[in-house]
Amino acid sequence: MRIFQLLVYKLLARAIDTVNRYFDVRRLHYIREVLEINIGTLVHQLNESSQTMAKRKAIYAFRPFEVCDVDYRSSSGSTSLTSRLGTGRHFPKARSGHRIVCSDSSVYCFGGFNPNNSLARDGNHDQREDMYLFQELWKYDMIRKEWTLLLDSNNDLPAELASNAMLLCGETIMVFGGTGYPFGVNCSNRLHVCVPRRRPKDLLEVEVKGDPPPPQYGQAIVINDNYLYSIGGTNGFEYTLDIHRLHLPSKTWECVYECNQNIREDPSGRYRHELAHDDSKIYVIGGGTSDAVFILSNIPVYDIKANKWEYMVTKPDPLANSPGIPTARKCHSCVQIRTDQGLEVIVAGGYDGVNYYNDIWKLSLSTMQWKKMQKSQLPYPLFFHDAAVTSDGCMHIFGGIRYNNNTNVRTDTLYRMWTTIPRLSVIAWEALLHYIPSLPSRTKEELLEAGIPRQFVDRVHDHMLSLLTLFLILPSVFYGCSPCRCFPRSSLVLLVIPITCGTGPCGGKTTGQSRLCTFFENLGWKVFRVPETATILLSGGIKFADLVAEEDRSKKKAHEPGTSAGTATVSASSTSDATKPAVFKDGVPEHSVIDIDKITTCPRCMAAAVGKVGDVYKFQENLLRTMIQIENTYFELGRTSNKNCLIICDRGFMDASAYISKEKWDRMMRSNNWNPVELRDNRYNQIIHMVSAANGAEQFYATEEHSCRSEGVTLARELDYKAASAWIGHPYFDVIDNSTDFENKVNRMIECVCQKLGIDIGDRLSITSRKVKFLVSGPMPPDTSFPAFQDFEVVHHYLQCAGPRVQARLRKRGQNGRWSYIHTIRRPQQHGQSIEVRTQLSHRDYLNMLTQQDDAHFTIYKKRRCFLVNNQYFQMDIYKEPSHPRCKGLILLETYTSLTGDKLKAILPKFLNIVKEVTGQPDYSMFNLSLREDWNNTKKFCYSLHGKNTCCHRTAASTTTNTNTTSTTTPTIATATATTDTGVDKAGEDIDAAE
Repeated sequence: MRIFQLLVYKLLARAIDTVNRYFDVRRLHYIREVLEINIGTLVHQLNESSQTMAKRKAIYAFRPFEVCDVDYRSSSGSTSLTSRLGTGRHFPKARSGHRIVCSDSSVYCFGGFNPNNSLARDGNHDQREDMYLFQELWKYDMIRKEWTLLLDSNNDLPAELASNAMLLCGETIMVFGGTGYPFGVNCSNRLHVCVPRRRPKDLLEVEVKGDPPPPQYGQAIVINDNYLYSIGGTNGFEYTLDIHRLHLPSKTWECVYECNQNIREDPSGRYRHELAHDDSKIYVIGGGTSDAVFILSNIPVYDIKANKWEYMVTKPDPLANSPGIPTARKCHSCVQIRTDQGLEVIVAGGYDGVNYYNDIWKLSLSTMQWKKMQKSQLPYPLFFHDAAVTSDGCMHIFGGIRYNNNTNVRTDTLYRMWTTIPRLSVIAWEALLHYIPSLPSRTKEELLEAGIPRQFVDRVHDHMLSLLTLFLILPSVFYGCSPCRCFPRSSLVLLVIPITCGTGPCGGKTTGQSRLCTFFENLGWKVFRVPETATILLSGGIKFADLVAEEDRSKKKAHEPGTSAGTATVSASSTSDATKPAVFKDGVPEHSVIDIDKITTCPRCMAAAVGKVGDVYKFQENLLRTMIQIENTYFELGRTSNKNCLIICDRGFMDASAYISKEKWDRMMRSNNWNPVELRDNRYNQIIHMVSAANGAEQFYATEEHSCRSEGVTLARELDYKAASAWIGHPYFDVIDNSTDFENKVNRMIECVCQKLGIDIGDRLSITSRKVKFLVSGPMPPDTSFPAFQDFEVVHHYLQCAGPRVQARLRKRGQNGRWSYIHTIRRPQQHGQSIEVRTQLSHRDYLNMLTQQDDAHFTIYKKRRCFLVNNQYFQMDIYKEPSHPRCKGLILLETYTSLTGDKLKAILPKFLNIVKEVTGQPDYSMFNLSLREDWNNTKKFCYSLHGKNTCCHRTAASTTTNTNTTSTTTPTIATATATTDTGVDKAGEDIDAAE
């Protein structure tokens, strides 16, 4: 019956095509497109019921370079799916002139045109021509094979819906320009944005200034180095190839190049062209006018740095038919991919006004060599369609006008084609979806526990982004968006997320950053740390004293005790006042002038003294320029990462404003065209300020171990307040005060970051949480027994210390030959709190400090495995040789939790043979495990770092030799000197606790 119905439909379609050749009957056009949709549906249904197709679908086959029709109509979800807008439509109607973009999990379709739209057929056609356009934004879920209508005419959408320019920047959709109907009567030069994963209610118009391009349609846009470039377009009468660009941080338009063929050999104006780009050039691919098209053998190229047009001759494909170069065309599609051979452009379909094309070509931007993709071909000639590509190289083509049997018919077909061979993990993921169609219905925890990599799990559950770069100062991918609109508090939705970790003096920034870095590395993230710019410059030989003008040197005497001149209030008769750090009216510490040599090692005082004149002002200005460039470098590296990436900035742009007078700051902003509001609110998505110990934890404030810290408590409080005040107004400004002990202060900081990212970490970071440690009996279960995990190689070296109550250690930790280095010092408790300082080291500093290794300790080698079970984060240390015999086969499991008793046992991994809990037992402290001497014969065995018997001799009566973990024999454990109500010596925890 279906076959007969299909035959009738095809015969009727052929008859209508014949009539339409001689008569232009609008009603017949509409009937023809309805028939086309029904034919496509019947074909899919027949294929589904076909035994041949069933056998073919039973086995997954990866088919690169083959154009495949995506069957979204017969997917299980589409028959019951209703869009969240309640229209009852399951997929977008046939259209042309629309635009699409895609992420790794979704395709987004905006606008489009169809004169046979059924909604326009009610009433007077002349009054309902606006209904020929589709005022809607659709989303196609690649995993579930379902369309969802996100926005329609009930929402605030622009009226210009055909031949727009559209791109996806991070998680932000940008739509620019376009035309209403009739074409050219109402054109646009407005920019609209939305973040689709936040279920937007509208497309938000970006408020801009400057000299915008004229209202046009058919233009093309691209983003390069914080600028949105708009090239070409038409108003229906005139065609241009002028270049305008929008500076995203300041949202300012400017015209950078106006073409004039009468004076220069500039390329001709055009529309419906496509763009490709690299770091320095923008390539214009094809395009045309109402009566002309442009060749692809000689491509116009705009040199961004030189601000000029040039032409590049392309090379023909020697294996293709002459001329070996795609023919001139417009209304084609174009995507850009990155392969091992460099950047490549894929061009598909198009027409020249007479001929219609279904061929697919590839152009290498490095060699300008064309290659016809012989195995790739569209089923029908297609134009006025659009295409987008995933980061893995899967191209999607949707809609357009299909040329068949001498008839043009708009289509709603979605095609996909692999333009390159992706990673094996991507192919395996495709196969998994093929064999387990119900996979998207599984929870995130179930998928992770099944061993599916997080990057694919995030695609299923529409998690934040696969390239999430987190900073302690977070630069937005789209600087032009208002943060309250584009970056909601519940989640940060950009490819790159910077956070700045600012602090007053002695606030815990160094240790906090180190802990944050380790925490996210254990989750499998890539972590970058942007160093403090002032430290980089000063350590390179720049001396602040050399920059001070001679007239400033004369102020040194003016501010000495006994001198009446000057702005510092120093009393010559009061020795107590003379020893206090005086403060100038502009906030400059006294020693910035008096103790000039100290400034060479004090970036904070260097920044504070920027109130001076001459070279000092210039140096601070260049420091900020350098900071921006360094940050941009890290941001770009983050965007190219193939895993979630956290970027931590040591300082942010606005920190400098805390140490300079408002007049000089404003002058610096104006002279460099810097917008402080944009740099404060939009460059960084989250600001974390850790309050100085001088404000609420004065007993812990210290300056001895910090070469760049010399402020007294009073001045430190003032600087802390100024540093925090510089960020007032930022939408995501979090202050971590001293209301808890330092350990919980750091945990609150990490928890604050996790909350912004929507990462569930259970009770690991709660105030009542504690570290618990368990002895695990070998042998290790196979890797398949574990949920998704990350393995790290860890090497520990204990260092020589001045006294027995101090422990110092180096840690080298890495994967695949890439290492990070941390130096940790731990001291006895002060006022009930553990004192611990952790510092990130460079490889050179690490090698230098290795010379201080303590020969009384073995070097500890172990493999650390990190994983999640029951939403609880665990890390397991597997000790490796060479080591003391007591460490042979030793396996220790650690986690942080507030649970006890049976509730604690319930969350432990069932696939591990856990012998017992050994929390706080000194026999399992890494410090003691690394001792070379036998425990019975050494005086260095440490029961507790904080008790009265700090490192007392371990008598033979109270000790036994540690047994191999493969045995179930319980070793005798020395009694801890100070215990909590759980029997755990929290103060005596090993310094490896959070690393």
